[in-house]
Formats: sequence, structure tokens, C-alpha cells
Amino acid sequence: MSSACRHVAGHFDVMYEAPRRPIAAAGQPCCTWGPAIGRGSMYHASCDFICTIPPAMFAETALPVIEYETRRLRRSIFHLDGPGALVDLDALLEIPTLEAIQWTCGVRQGRASDWIDACRCLQVAGKGVGVNAADISDAPTVLEPLRPEGVWFNVGGSCSRAEAEAFVRDLERRPAGGR
Repeated sequence: MSSACRHVAGHFDVMYEAPRRPIAAAGQPCCTWGPAIGRGSMYHASCDFICTIPPAMFAETALPVIEYETRRLRRSIFHLDGPGALVDLDALLEIPTLEAIQWTCGVRQGRASDWIDACRCLQVAGKGVGVNAADISDAPTVLEPLRPEGVWFNVGGSCSRAEAEAFVRDLERRPAGGR
């Protein structure tokens, strides 16, 4: 691990563990900036600038820190931001302690439903899939071709209560383990 990576990794306890400990000691669940909550150590690791560096530089600089962080966590999610970051997806999928990837297609990169193949790739690799759907109409088109296990949505935009309830009913009708 490079000295810069060691420096970043060395702050993990101060930036994450120290604030989490009193919350956990009080019996409360913990969350970070991402739309997930849980008991025990959990974090949305991220490195949005990876789309600006070549894969070899990613492997030398960012990947060791991501591996370090996920080894220290009970639950781990990586925030993969935009098509440019997909060049590093195979390396991320090889991290055994990384449980899920939250896919964000990025600004002006279409809707989540345009990126079904990326979501399928995550499932084939045995990772959970976080989908940032543009709106309530985008979410079902993403879910349809995926297995429901390990998929969660962050749905943007606004919708009526009736639309939200219809989406939840649709989710409830889907068989566990099937489509």
C-alpha cells in the first residue's frame, strides 16, 4: 500500500470507528451518508474520482484502501458512480469482503433501466445491488430482469402515495428467489 493510501487508511478509526462506538454502545443502529442502516459496522465506501484515473493507478492507489476498509466492516457497500468507473468493476468484484455495490449511472447518463447489464453483472458476482432509480416509473423496469435478493432502491423524483403503494404491492408479489 502506498504511503498516501496508508495515510488515508490510518484515519479510518478516527473518522469512522470512534464516532460509531458510542452509537453502538447505546444499542442504536448506525448509518453513513448512504441510504442504508444497520447494526454493527457498515459503511458506503466510495471513490468518485476513479473514473478519471487509469485502471493501473486505481489498482495501486484506491483499491488497497477499499480492501482495507471492507475488511474492517461487518457490512460493506461500495458507491460506484458513473460509466467511467465501470472499468474498475472487475477489480471491485474480486474483493471478498465487499458485499454490495450501489450503482449510480451518473448525470445525463440515462436512467437506471438503461444499465440492467451492470446490475446483472453485480448479481452474477454474488454482490448486492443498490440502484438509484430516477423515479418511480424507472424502478420496476430495473427490478423485472433481476433476482429480488439483495436488491434495494433509492428512488428519486416525486410520486403520489398511490404510485408508491402500487410499487410496494408489486414488490410484495414477486416470489423470493425468483423473478
